[in-house]
Amino acid sequence: MITTTLPSYLYQQYGSDPDLQAFFTAYNSTSQGYLDAVNSLKLPIYTSSAITGVLLDWVGNSLYGIPRPYITTGTSSLSKGVYDTSIYDTIPYNEGIVTSTQIPIVSMTWSSGVVTVTVASIYNLTGLSSGNIQGVEPSGYNGNFVFTSTGPHSFTYALAANPGVVTTEGFITNVVELASDDIYKRVITWNFYKGDGYQFNINWLKRRTVRFLSGINGTDPYQTDIDGVNAYQVSILFPTPSSYNATIQILAGAMDTSLAATLQSFVSSQVVQLPFQYNWAVTY
Repeated sequence: MITTTLPSYLYQQYGSDPDLQAFFTAYNSTSQGYLDAVNSLKLPIYTSSAITGVLLDWVGNSLYGIPRPYITTGTSSLSKGVYDTSIYDTIPYNEGIVTSTQIPIVSMTWSSGVVTVTVASIYNLTGLSSGNIQGVEPSGYNGNFVFTSTGPHSFTYALAANPGVVTTEGFITNVVELASDDIYKRVITWNFYKGDGYQFNINWLKRRTVRFLSGINGTDPYQTDIDGVNAYQVSILFPTPSSYNATIQILAGAMDTSLAATLQSFVSSQVVQLPFQYNWAVTY
C-alpha cells in the first residue's frame, strides 16, 4: 500500500521565489492529506462504520461487483411455464414486462376477522409479507397490512370488522425500496464470504443464513463457533430427491428472525447467490 506521495519540486531557477515555494509546499501537504484520508478509510473493509451511503455504493459496485439491491414485498413476474416450452424472441421488445406497481385483485372475501385476497395466475406473489391495498369498495378493506402468504397467487390479512361485500376489487401496491447500508453489507458478505469454502454444502448454506440474520453490517458475529451457537436453528429441506425444490427453514429460537422476510425477498429475486439448479424458498 502506498503511504507517501511523490513530492513536487520547483525547478532550481525558481527556488528563491517564496510564493512558489509556499505553493508547492501546500500542494504536497494537500496531496499527502488526500492519500492519508483514503488509506484511513480502508475501502475494501466494507463492514467499517466509515463506509456508508454513496461511498458504500461505490465500494460495493466497483470493488465487489455487487450493486445495492432492492427489497420487494412480492414479485410481479409473468409466468411463462416450464423452461423450453416457450419459443425465444417471440415477444416484442419491452412488452410482457410488468412495469406497474399496481397488481389487480381478482377476488376478495372477509370471514371471521381474516380477509382472503387472490390475484391472477400470471402474478407471482411469493415472498409477499406486507403492502398496501387501494381502490377497494367498501373502503374499509383499504390500508397498509401485514400479509400471510397462502400460495403464489393469494394471501390473507387480519381485519377485525367486516366492511361488507366487495363491490369493486382494487389493487395491491407492490412496494419496492432500496436496501439500507446494513442490509447491503449483509448481502455483500453472503455473496463474497470465503470462510465457508468454495464448495456448496448444507453447512455452507446454514452458516450464510445465520450470518445474514445476525451479522450487523455484514460482520461475522460467531467467527468459527457459528455451528455450535445458532446453525442448528436453520434446516435445509428437500421434499423429494427429484423435485428440485428446496426450502431454508428458520426455526424458532434465540436467533433474531426480524430479517427473515428480507432474506425471503432476496432469495426470490436471486439477490443472494444459491445453486441455480433448485427452486429456493424461505420459511420462518
